[in-house]
Amino acid sequence: MMKSRKRNLFDDRNTKIVLESALDVIYTIAVLPFFTEGAVVGGVAFLADMGFGLSAIISGAIMGGLGFWAKKSTSKIALILAITLFALDGLLSVFLVIAVGGNPVPGSLVVRVIFIVSIFKGIKAIDQLKAES
Repeated sequence: MMKSRKRNLFDDRNTKIVLESALDVIYTIAVLPFFTEGAVVGGVAFLADMGFGLSAIISGAIMGGLGFWAKKSTSKIALILAITLFALDGLLSVFLVIAVGGNPVPGSLVVRVIFIVSIFKGIKAIDQLKAES
């Protein structure tokens, strides 16, 4: 009888891909505010009404810095800070939307959760890489 071999998501080939994917998510989060700010400057009024502005650019720059730090030093702290900043930004956004009488968009919350899970997988990948070396 043949034994089934359980595949490990974090084997040598996949660990680096998982970490790179987490970094890609952080870079995506970092770049999006620059595009939205460009649209605000270009006259897309609804983005300006949603509050995109200098704070979004600063947040994007911080996320980009955390992504760079995580890539250069394989830092779990950078990924944890990225998750924390992104989650707090999402919570603050929900509270602000509710405070002005609006309804939070469920799709954006789902995307945030997917991004946070991807970055969390990057933390596990760093643990696996450090255990192997």
